[in-house]
Amino acid sequence: MDLEEAKVERATISMIQSMVEHRLLGAGYITIAEHYISYRLQRDLERSGYGDHIAVHLHFEQIR
Repeated sequence: MDLEEAKVERATISMIQSMVEHRLLGAGYITIAEHYISYRLQRDLERSGYGDHIAVHLHFEQIR
Protein backbone atom coordinates (compact mmCIF):
# COMPACT_ATOMS: atom_id res chain seq x y z
CA MET A 1 0.00 0.00 0.00
CA ASP A 2 1.22 3.50 -0.73
CA LEU A 3 0.05 6.88 0.48
CA GLU A 4 -2.44 7.31 -2.36
CA GLU A 5 -4.05 3.96 -1.60
CA ALA A 6 -4.22 4.79 2.11
CA LYS A 7 -6.43 7.80 1.25
CA VAL A 8 -5.45 9.86 4.25
CA GLU A 9 -5.28 13.63 4.26
CA ARG A 10 -2.08 13.80 6.23
CA ALA A 11 0.29 10.87 6.63
CA THR A 12 2.02 10.45 9.98
CA ILE A 13 5.66 9.54 10.43
CA SER A 14 4.56 6.23 11.91
CA MET A 15 2.47 5.44 8.82
CA ILE A 16 5.37 6.17 6.50
CA GLN A 17 7.79 4.11 8.60
CA SER A 18 5.37 1.17 8.57
CA MET A 19 5.03 1.42 4.79
CA VAL A 20 8.83 1.40 4.45
CA GLU A 21 9.01 -1.72 6.65
CA HIS A 22 6.38 -3.52 4.59
CA ARG A 23 8.06 -2.60 1.32
CA LEU A 24 11.48 -3.76 2.54
CA LEU A 25 10.08 -7.07 3.77
CA GLY A 26 7.94 -7.54 0.67
CA ALA A 27 10.93 -6.97 -1.60
CA GLY A 28 12.98 -9.54 0.31
CA TYR A 29 15.35 -7.09 2.00
CA ILE A 30 15.11 -8.95 5.29
CA THR A 31 18.43 -7.83 6.80
CA ILE A 32 17.83 -4.18 5.91
CA ALA A 33 14.31 -4.44 7.38
CA GLU A 34 15.77 -5.91 10.60
CA HIS A 35 18.14 -2.98 10.95
CA TYR A 36 15.48 -0.40 10.06
CA ILE A 37 12.94 -1.80 12.52
CA SER A 38 15.58 -2.22 15.25
CA TYR A 39 16.66 1.39 14.78
CA ARG A 40 13.05 2.58 14.87
CA LEU A 41 12.31 0.68 18.09
CA GLN A 42 15.56 1.80 19.71
CA ARG A 43 14.77 5.45 18.93
CA ASP A 44 11.28 5.01 20.41
CA LEU A 45 12.87 3.64 23.60
CA GLU A 46 15.34 6.51 23.76
CA ARG A 47 12.56 9.08 23.36
CA SER A 48 10.70 7.35 26.21
CA GLY A 49 13.76 7.41 28.47
CA TYR A 50 14.58 3.68 28.30
CA GLY A 51 17.45 3.86 25.79
CA ASP A 52 20.09 3.38 28.47
CA HIS A 53 18.37 0.26 29.82
CA ILE A 54 17.22 -1.66 26.75
CA ALA A 55 18.99 -2.45 23.46
CA VAL A 56 17.01 -3.73 20.48
CA HIS A 57 18.50 -6.41 18.23
CA LEU A 58 16.09 -8.19 15.89
CA HIS A 59 16.62 -11.24 13.75
CA PHE A 60 13.92 -12.41 11.35
CA GLU A 61 13.59 -15.89 9.97
CA GLN A 62 11.58 -16.41 6.85
CA ILE A 63 8.94 -19.12 7.15
CA ARG A 64 8.21 -20.91 3.93
